[in-house]
Amino acid sequence: MRARSLAARQAAAEAAAAGERMLVCRVGADLYGLPMAEVAKVRPFTRWGAAAGGHPAMLGLVADEGEVRPALDMAALLGGPAAAASTGGWLLILAPPHKAALRLQDLPVAAEVEPLPQDDAGRARVLAGEHQDKLLVTLTAHELLAHAKSSPHGAAAP
Repeated sequence: MRARSLAARQAAAEAAAAGERMLVCRVGADLYGLPMAEVAKVRPFTRWGAAAGGHPAMLGLVADEGEVRPALDMAALLGGPAAAASTGGWLLILAPPHKAALRLQDLPVAAEVEPLPQDDAGRARVLAGEHQDKLLVTLTAHELLAHAKSSPHGAAAP
């Protein structure tokens, strides 16, 4: 599992090095970057349905273009407290093969990033825009969803 996680981070860092834009997501005081190719769209988190049990990050179910997806709170997936679903926020509808959505409080922004030299933790520096010169941690959708699947607290997320 750790090797897969490191490989996913390396892939995200290599994508950033190749000039791929990242979607910069603020979670609490921290910044995270997801490869743009892994996010199909961003939309407001306004309506959801209840889901029984499951992972502590599971907020409920959302419909998107006829598909029902689990909505997971990104802050909770990363070990922080999840905000109540009623507070709204934004949904990142993940691109195939993932059939899930990630909820954020703050609207994410697209930015070019530059990996830090010799950094095996997947950190990068934002090159321009709102978060210019700030550091972020690069993640992949696979890596985030693995947190939900490996939880001892409940059911796996797709």
